Amino acid sequence: MNINKIVFCVVAYIFFINYATAQTADITEGCAPLEVKFTNPGTSSTHYWDFKDGVTSNLPSPTNIFSDAGTYEVEYRESASGPIVGTVSITVHPDPEVTISASDQISCSPHNVTFQNTTELASGIVVTNTDWVFGDGQGAQGVASPSHTYTGLGTYDVSLTLETNIATCNKTVLFENFIETINSPTASMSSSPSSTFTCSPSLDVQFIDNSSGDRPLLYNWNFGNGNTSTSSTPPSQSYTEGQYIASLNVTYENISGCSSTTSRGISVGSPEPTIEAPDSVCLNSNFGISTTLPGSYVWDFGAGALPAVSTQQSVSLRYSTPGYHTVSLTVSNGGCSGTVTKDI
Repeated sequence: MNINKIVFCVVAYIFFINYATAQTADITEGCAPLEVKFTNPGTSSTHYWDFKDGVTSNLPSPTNIFSDAGTYEVEYRESASGPIVGTVSITVHPDPEVTISASDQISCSPHNVTFQNTTELASGIVVTNTDWVFGDGQGAQGVASPSHTYTGLGTYDVSLTLETNIATCNKTVLFENFIETINSPTASMSSSPSSTFTCSPSLDVQFIDNSSGDRPLLYNWNFGNGNTSTSSTPPSQSYTEGQYIASLNVTYENISGCSSTTSRGISVGSPEPTIEAPDSVCLNSNFGISTTLPGSYVWDFGAGALPAVSTQQSVSLRYSTPGYHTVSLTVSNGGCSGTVTKDI
């Protein structure tokens, strides 16, 4: 037998025995900080690992934590000066920085919010599921941009869990006091004189703000005479004969979804009422009839009407008999009155 072949076979057999079992890692891809446990081939009594992150080990099966993102070709030797027996490639992705946004973090009840997952992930990481917790006992799963309505007042913690195709990149982050729900403002006003109805041909009115709210208020006055104001103490207003509606809308500064409006009628001189109603209606079918003029009201809807009379500004009624019906409305304010009729 050829002695060279024998020697070659013996060497090959020894190499196979020593290195047939390769060095391994329990995980080769994940997000920082990534803890990896390495296992040696099991054929040597001495060991040397170079993790390529500035850390080495002479333990047989060491554990290393890779703190920075990157790709590491971990080398295994039997000694520091010995030849490389083999390598293990470890890929470390950046630790996901979970971020979210909300359409309105502060608003009034009922507080409608649309959330958005704004997290940016490294290439190769794919979100497979989302789990939102809204902080009021409610949540949503599998939705990147859920909507939710808060009805109770207070602040709420919101959390988002991202599940990905790489288990070590899964992350849950709690955003404390992320949502706040507050009371709506209440618009209120008074005037001097207190009565804004007069039979006189002119009237001067000083409007007074009595509004309240949880935050500083913004004001939007419309006095009905062509004048407006954004002051909490608006100037006195002058009115001539006619009917007017003065309104006040209040909102919170830099907070959407919080608004309140109040209004007051002004009548100068004799009132000239109008009736708002359809010209024709169906028998025994309810319809609405109203007037925009401020004051006190006396309606007479005629025969076959239900109700037959009313003192309300707006009324729902119906007729049980066919034909033309004459509606009469008298509006009184400031000691003056005016009457109008309409055929239906």
